[in-house]
Amino acid sequence: MKFCRPLLLATLALVLPNAGCGRPTVDVREWPLAGVARVARAEVYARTANDAERTLDEIGTSLNSLEETLLSERDAGALGLLNRSAAEDYYSPEDRDLYRCVLLALDYGRASGGAFDPTVGALLDLYERTAAIGRIPTQAEIEATLPAVGWPKVAVADEPRALRFRRPGMKLDLGGVARGFALDVAARTFARPGCLGGLLSVGGNAYAWGEHPAGQGWPVPLPDPRDPSRTLLTVRVANRGVAVSGQADPLSPASDLAVRLVLDPSTGGPVATDLIAAVAIADSGADADALATALLVAG
Repeated sequence: MKFCRPLLLATLALVLPNAGCGRPTVDVREWPLAGVARVARAEVYARTANDAERTLDEIGTSLNSLEETLLSERDAGALGLLNRSAAEDYYSPEDRDLYRCVLLALDYGRASGGAFDPTVGALLDLYERTAAIGRIPTQAEIEATLPAVGWPKVAVADEPRALRFRRPGMKLDLGGVARGFALDVAARTFARPGCLGGLLSVGGNAYAWGEHPAGQGWPVPLPDPRDPSRTLLTVRVANRGVAVSGQADPLSPASDLAVRLVLDPSTGGPVATDLIAAVAIADSGADADALATALLVAG
């Protein structure tokens, strides 16, 4: 599947007070990410306007590549190829970051006792199919799908970095960790010469690196999972990843629920919790992403 290259939506440059062209500058840019139906936003604090522009250009290039690997849908891009191939035999993904993301997801499945589980892809497919005809899955349909769910059912071979599914119908979905992992990969660009700090975000996930122009942590507004157009709270972080996970409003249309559901891998149903949201702050964006999902499921 061919992905469209990110289209620059907006650019804002702000030169700090009393700054000339060689003074520290803040620059902001946004890119749409088709694979996750989100907009990525980068805010860069750099020594000069040229440094900021180069940093943003490199981030854009990285995000474009990540769209086809970490941020692709279950049936598209590199993840789709992995899902089809690992169902037949051991498969070695060409992209090392994708392989590392899968291993991290499986590690979190183990560490969380299954509260976080990247093998819910078959269940999500079921909910999307039934939502398309205006209903939710029956208990019989869920029970028939559950044998294809469970992180221990993914076989991992250290050499040659290969994966295989132990049960038919299995499918990985990295929605609970991929955005955070992708932010970590793209945020490596912040370490380029001339960059003093930056904030990179996608939806309810963000990673902050280095210093903020005001000398504080970077402010990260976290969306309300029940209504993403609203801000639930704002936190300040530095050299950390942050993520928020929550369940969609149960009164949302069935088609919308299929996109925004968080499923309990043990039951196959939506997470049953009174929690509005779970927020995690960690050393990396991937850790924060997976922890927020696991915390919401565990209640």
